[in-house]
Amino acid sequence: EGGGGVVELVALGGVGARQQQARPGLLIGVGQRRADPAECQRSAPMAGDDQPRIAVYGAGALGAYFGGKLASAGADVQLIARGNQLAALQADPLRVKSLNGDFETPIRTTDEPAEIGPCDAVIVCVKAYHMEQVAAALGPLIGEDTAVVPVQHGILHIETLQQASGPGRVLGGAAVLFASVPEPGLVVHSAGPGAITFGELEGRISERADRHASALRDSGIPTAPVSKSH
Repeated sequence: EGGGGVVELVALGGVGARQQQARPGLLIGVGQRRADPAECQRSAPMAGDDQPRIAVYGAGALGAYFGGKLASAGADVQLIARGNQLAALQADPLRVKSLNGDFETPIRTTDEPAEIGPCDAVIVCVKAYHMEQVAAALGPLIGEDTAVVPVQHGILHIETLQQASGPGRVLGGAAVLFASVPEPGLVVHSAGPGAITFGELEGRISERADRHASALRDSGIPTAPVSKSH
């Protein structure tokens, strides 16, 4: 889920894909701090009612980094994780060692999409071979105008997500980030701007794309909705 040494640049609208090999950076550990699990969940930043509700599906390097940036800025975000990463993030704050600045933040984390409910946006950050499993679990996250934004490489997952979420919900997305998870609860971002680019599959600029891009930028994530003309 989101680790590795490749910066993925995924063309929008399902038009091709290319990969650029990134040079791994030095992985520097972050001092650990134990916390009461209940306190970790209670101290998650509170979001305003006018903010979009965002779910980040997948808590590998990509999902944890982007979810952490949103949470640290006070966004209404929840992370869907599993295994040791789930246990670590429910027990302690997420720790991020980043070339953009280190931070530590609590983030609401679950393995049950039904505990989150309908969202304005779902950012999908799992590897392609997990996509069918994720698509089958998306239902509780889908509301009237939910945008589903996958940021992994390739194009075949677009159809899988469209079939699961319904017409008009899936946007094309790309993430530019080199990061790793050397241990549960810790993300090391060592190269790339940590950016997300996305857009409507038919190539138009939409109000919802602008709205979600604004929420990501407000959280310190370089973001721009784009059209095919770009």
